[in-house]
Amino acid sequence: MKLVAAAKVRRAQEAVVSGRPFSETLVEVLYNINEQLQTEDVDVPLTRVHPVRKIALVVVTADRGLCGGFNNNIIKKAEQRIRELSALGIAYTVISVGKKGNSYFQRRPNIPVDRFLEDVDKVELLYTKFVSLLFRLTTNERKLTVERETVRTPTPAFSPILQFEQDPVQILDALLPLYLNSQILRALQESLASEFAARMTAMINATDNAVELRRTLSIVYNRERQAKITGGILEIVAGADALS
Repeated sequence: MKLVAAAKVRRAQEAVVSGRPFSETLVEVLYNINEQLQTEDVDVPLTRVHPVRKIALVVVTADRGLCGGFNNNIIKKAEQRIRELSALGIAYTVISVGKKGNSYFQRRPNIPVDRFLEDVDKVELLYTKFVSLLFRLTTNERKLTVERETVRTPTPAFSPILQFEQDPVQILDALLPLYLNSQILRALQESLASEFAARMTAMINATDNAVELRRTLSIVYNRERQAKITGGILEIVAGADALS
């Protein structure tokens, strides 16, 4: 399983690394265009600022186990976020991706779980970000909406004066679905690569533990065997002394 996980994590890592530039550049383009439209009368739902009354938590877990604390860590992250929302009095619903998450939340009747998004003001992605083969980070991505008042770019990527050949609403309507799809795809790719890396690490640790356990049991066995041999020799010597 270690070799299989190592082969899979290599392919998953390549997919994550190759997909990041597109996703990050798309975010920069969308944020810059949206920032330029702050002074114009453009009404796009995903750019509108409104009170948050209900949040959908999309929790990405694995379909299989044997991957260390991968599933437990993201579930703990979700539980922590649920407690925060409950303390703030904000309604929430959970959409679980992955069999392990489905199994966990089905046993928690106090946590509302849905399969489709309806009537929510905000969507948050909870997944495990792939950093390296030995390091992974549970992440709560809260930027699925592009609110104008919260858009801040470190450096302007475009000229401060932009002229749009098409209607800005049409441009945003074309970019926003692509943006959402890229963010969700990136989260799934990051989570899959993290799962394979965690499984490979778990298999390495299991192999090392098995080798150490074998060494310990061999030492115990040899000690017991030596003790029995010594005891048998002492009995023979004692019997010979008694006969002489």
